[in-house]
Amino acid sequence: MLDNAVIWEWVDSLETVVDLPTVRSPSPRPRPRPTKRARRSYDDANANDHYYDPAFLRTPPGTSIGMTARGQTDRSLKRDGNALDDEVGVVGAGAMDFSEYPILSAPSKQRRRTPSPTKPSIKTSADLELLEKPVLRQELPENPSDVLPADIKSLYYAIENATHQEGIIPKEVREQVSSLLGEHATRPRFFRAADSIGGASAAEATLSRLRNIIETAKASVELGRHETSWNHLVHTPMLDLVFGPGSHVTVEPAMTATIAKNSVPRLRRVGAPGDTLAWSVPTTSVAQSEDSETPQQPSSDRKKVDYVIAANLSDTTLQSLVHTMVLDMGVSGQGTHFNQTEYLPLRFKPIAVTIETKVTSSARDPLLQLGIWIAAWHERMSHLRAFRSQAVRVSAEKRMQLFRTTLVSVPLIMVTSFEWEVYFACDNQSHITLYGPISLGSTRSLLSAYALVASLEAIGHWVRTTFCDSIKSWLLFDET
Repeated sequence: MLDNAVIWEWVDSLETVVDLPTVRSPSPRPRPRPTKRARRSYDDANANDHYYDPAFLRTPPGTSIGMTARGQTDRSLKRDGNALDDEVGVVGAGAMDFSEYPILSAPSKQRRRTPSPTKPSIKTSADLELLEKPVLRQELPENPSDVLPADIKSLYYAIENATHQEGIIPKEVREQVSSLLGEHATRPRFFRAADSIGGASAAEATLSRLRNIIETAKASVELGRHETSWNHLVHTPMLDLVFGPGSHVTVEPAMTATIAKNSVPRLRRVGAPGDTLAWSVPTTSVAQSEDSETPQQPSSDRKKVDYVIAANLSDTTLQSLVHTMVLDMGVSGQGTHFNQTEYLPLRFKPIAVTIETKVTSSARDPLLQLGIWIAAWHERMSHLRAFRSQAVRVSAEKRMQLFRTTLVSVPLIMVTSFEWEVYFACDNQSHITLYGPISLGSTRSLLSAYALVASLEAIGHWVRTTFCDSIKSWLLFDET
């Protein structure tokens, strides 16, 4: 075993290192991606984590470079004096000082979004001109027969007579009405011949219901009722009064019915046919019914209406044709619905009239909703005609005539609190023209309420006759 004196003599012969060369990081050399050091059990829990250059090893806190394996051996030796401790201290003092190296932060990632192309938006009734088949509004001239198509003229004149209060009140209730309004407020032309259906009892029941509707409408204004309350308490009772059982037409509340994806009209493009939908829709694009579990389209209210009047097809052969067409189109992937909506109650019933309601204080534009709805209806009707023309054998000349045929004109009714007005949506092949508005009457007074009843009755008669005949022609019924 070596003597301690020999060992200390060897230690003293070693040359003490006073300074270590300063190690500098060459600036031109790119630094590798910083990494976050792992937390040690002896780290201060409150210390912030930093990112450091991984080219250097950080000495753990409380440990100097001199605390090497040799340092541990020297410390384990028993000796007097502080020579070795001083030596270790000198070595520690010469350790690399990392404080001069900057702390690197994690690089931030900036994602650049590619801007989407701006798409025209249908927000007002004026924007309906942006559609591939534009919807245009036009006031009626002094002589409406100059512009109205033949399929709607008879209805216009019937409505005009009603709003002029020609024969709108049943003769059976003349005394009651004169008593309510006063003799000076009634004219002989207001009354019509006795009704052959229902007689006096039906006329008296109608008078009673009209008076209730008028009082409810006035109360709705005073109370500031919402549109939904107006629909429930005023508009629905009025429609039920006219289009009740036996009227051969159906009034269907359509507040939840949305436009099917395959019927969404397209926007026009300059120099090319439109190939862009007027709005984006998901695969499931419509509410099936109030109780349906099918997801509903997240659609804005401007694509919905409040009521529709649909034809009850009394002609069993036409009804059979519509039913067969709808099922065949479903098999071919074109939707199992006749109209522009998949709403189940209207699946096999052609929509003839659309009604949109609002209150006076509402900022919504009913004409926008009606315009969107009629544009979608034209889109669906063109699909039906194309599908039907392939199912029947027609000559080339006949097929060319089909492309020049216009779709039947239809009424679009707009209700604002008391007032009822109608537009006639007329097909001009390249565009749709909305002629109007034309007053139908109102629920403000008894005389105007009777005028409204007469106007709605005229519309019901038109649906049963002109509209159904036009649908037959459109579906090439005679070619079967």
